[in-house]
Amino acid sequence: GMPVAFPLDTVRRNLQVATLKVRHPETNLETTVRGTLRAVTLDWAQPLNLYRGLWPNYLKAAPSVGISFATFETVKAWLDERRLDGGS
Repeated sequence: GMPVAFPLDTVRRNLQVATLKVRHPETNLETTVRGTLRAVTLDWAQPLNLYRGLWPNYLKAAPSVGISFATFETVKAWLDERRLDGGS
Protein backbone atom coordinates (compact mmCIF):
# COMPACT_ATOMS: atom_id res chain seq x y z
CA GLY A 1 0.00 0.00 0.00
CA MET A 2 1.33 3.27 1.20
CA PRO A 3 5.07 2.40 1.44
CA VAL A 4 5.04 1.30 -2.20
CA ALA A 5 3.08 4.25 -3.59
CA PHE A 6 4.59 6.98 -1.39
CA PRO A 7 7.82 7.46 -3.43
CA LEU A 8 5.73 7.94 -6.57
CA ASP A 9 3.61 10.48 -4.70
CA THR A 10 6.80 12.28 -3.65
CA VAL A 11 7.87 12.49 -7.30
CA ARG A 12 4.39 13.70 -8.29
CA ARG A 13 4.48 16.47 -5.66
CA ASN A 14 7.93 17.54 -6.82
CA LEU A 15 6.77 17.66 -10.43
CA GLN A 16 3.80 19.82 -9.42
CA VAL A 17 6.12 22.21 -7.62
CA ALA A 18 8.44 22.19 -10.65
CA THR A 19 5.87 24.17 -12.62
CA LEU A 20 7.23 27.13 -10.65
CA LYS A 21 10.34 26.86 -12.84
CA VAL A 22 8.29 28.00 -15.79
CA ARG A 23 7.12 31.07 -13.90
CA HIS A 24 10.35 31.66 -11.97
CA PRO A 25 13.39 30.43 -13.92
CA GLU A 26 15.75 31.23 -11.01
CA THR A 27 14.35 28.23 -9.10
CA ASN A 28 16.44 25.16 -9.83
CA LEU A 29 13.63 22.58 -10.11
CA GLU A 30 13.34 19.64 -12.48
CA THR A 31 10.31 19.37 -14.76
CA THR A 32 10.61 15.72 -15.86
CA VAL A 33 10.08 12.46 -13.98
CA ARG A 34 13.68 11.38 -14.67
CA GLY A 35 15.05 14.73 -13.56
CA THR A 36 12.89 14.75 -10.47
CA LEU A 37 13.99 11.24 -9.47
CA ARG A 38 17.61 12.27 -10.01
CA ALA A 39 17.13 15.41 -7.94
CA VAL A 40 15.36 13.56 -5.15
CA THR A 41 17.77 10.63 -4.92
CA LEU A 42 21.16 12.09 -5.88
CA ASP A 43 20.95 15.75 -4.96
CA TRP A 44 19.21 14.97 -1.67
CA ALA A 45 22.08 12.62 -0.77
CA GLN A 46 20.14 9.36 -0.45
CA PRO A 47 17.22 7.45 -2.05
CA LEU A 48 15.44 7.14 1.31
CA ASN A 49 14.47 10.78 0.89
CA LEU A 50 11.70 9.50 -1.39
CA TYR A 51 10.03 8.51 1.89
CA ARG A 52 10.36 11.92 3.52
CA GLY A 53 6.99 12.70 5.10
CA LEU A 54 5.74 9.10 5.28
CA TRP A 55 5.15 9.16 9.05
CA PRO A 56 2.83 12.24 8.99
CA ASN A 57 0.99 10.58 6.12
CA TYR A 58 0.38 7.53 8.33
CA LEU A 59 -0.82 9.79 11.13
CA LYS A 60 -3.42 11.43 8.91
CA ALA A 61 -4.57 8.09 7.45
CA ALA A 62 -5.92 6.65 10.73
CA PRO A 63 -8.53 9.38 11.39
CA SER A 64 -9.44 9.46 7.71
CA VAL A 65 -10.13 5.71 7.59
CA GLY A 66 -12.06 5.93 10.88
CA ILE A 67 -14.30 8.71 9.60
CA SER A 68 -14.92 6.87 6.32
CA PHE A 69 -15.80 3.67 8.16
CA ALA A 70 -18.15 5.43 10.60
CA THR A 71 -19.87 7.28 7.75
CA PHE A 72 -20.30 4.08 5.75
CA GLU A 73 -21.77 2.20 8.71
CA THR A 74 -24.14 5.06 9.60
CA VAL A 75 -25.44 5.45 6.05
CA LYS A 76 -25.74 1.67 5.65
CA ALA A 77 -27.80 1.39 8.85
CA TRP A 78 -30.00 4.30 7.77
CA LEU A 79 -30.61 2.75 4.31
CA ASP A 80 -31.33 -0.68 5.82
CA GLU A 81 -33.84 0.93 8.19
CA ARG A 82 -35.55 2.72 5.31
CA ARG A 83 -35.72 -0.49 3.30
CA LEU A 84 -37.32 -2.39 6.22
CA ASP A 85 -39.84 0.43 6.77
CA GLY A 86 -41.02 0.20 3.18
CA GLY A 87 -38.94 3.05 1.77
CA SER A 88 -40.67 5.92 3.51
